[in-house]
Amino acid sequence: MLKNLIIICLLFSSLEASYTVQEVPIFYDYFMNYTTSLGGHTLKDDGSVIGEAAFNDDERYYDIFCWTPDNETFSLEEIIRPLGHKTVYATDRNLKGQIAGILYKNYEYTPFLWCPLEGMQFISDEDLTPFKINSAGQIALRRNNDNQYFLWEKESGLIPVEWPDHLNITQPTAISFNDKGQILFIDKFSREIHPLNSSKTTLIWEKGEDPIVIQNSSANCINNLGDAVGTSLGKKCLQFPGQVCKGFIQFHDGQTMTVDSNKAQVYFESINDNRQVVGWKYESKTAAIIWDSKNGVRDLNKLITGKAPKHRLTQAISINNQGQILAIGVGDYGMSNNLYLLTPG
Repeated sequence: MLKNLIIICLLFSSLEASYTVQEVPIFYDYFMNYTTSLGGHTLKDDGSVIGEAAFNDDERYYDIFCWTPDNETFSLEEIIRPLGHKTVYATDRNLKGQIAGILYKNYEYTPFLWCPLEGMQFISDEDLTPFKINSAGQIALRRNNDNQYFLWEKESGLIPVEWPDHLNITQPTAISFNDKGQILFIDKFSREIHPLNSSKTTLIWEKGEDPIVIQNSSANCINNLGDAVGTSLGKKCLQFPGQVCKGFIQFHDGQTMTVDSNKAQVYFESINDNRQVVGWKYESKTAAIIWDSKNGVRDLNKLITGKAPKHRLTQAISINNQGQILAIGVGDYGMSNNLYLLTPG
């Protein structure tokens, strides 16, 4: 009896830790995903993916697309672009179907919020580009001529993101945005050279609050609890000489922890509200990983059931509150980058 119970428990644990894989047919470029002002590829809580996709015509080369697990792919621009109008560009969409974007005219960008019922609302006359829109309808924006950031909300309008002088913030770049209106920044940002380059400082900005500062770190995501994850940089690194690369979690209560995996370097990319974290590790080769406080670091390639992906999963870039994961599969010699949606079994 006890033996059967143990077997059942082991089977349940196995099922709990397994994932099925579905290919996401949206164009993906690693470096574009980190340098685009549109925020890269995002996995939403309904399993949909927002990302930049190739659009092959003579006038425009990229659109912002939404892909759903039903394998439907549609352009966000086509939802809101008037007939024959080619200068409306979407940047993000929330679960309510609200879309943030820009109207491009006379070499200037005018930011807007589009709602399924109310239609389009222009939210500023300034030359601003929306970065993200959250489920509360708040929008994070960047001014194009001087890299000044703002939070927009319906009740208060534009709120400038300001830093105390003593912090000496020089090159803040927004990375992530949560439903509390917190914006995650990196100062001295140089990811176009490499995602872990030079000395960096992580900053968490919230309206009416003192900013949170995390030195010698490169953050990637903030969840709706206010927990942030990324990579902590030290003095040794197998892949990057002079640096120790460990995954870090900055909890909203101020506690910080770092995570490694034997001799492997660990890089955290995303955290959900259940405090499951995904990213990648590197030793002799890269592998997509998931971490939680119970199981530690696990290789996602070893947790796949059913049909395997075409390529080895090398990086997990996003996890939603349902536990679904958006991961990258890379072919031989770094070619044929593919996106995959992993759904827990």
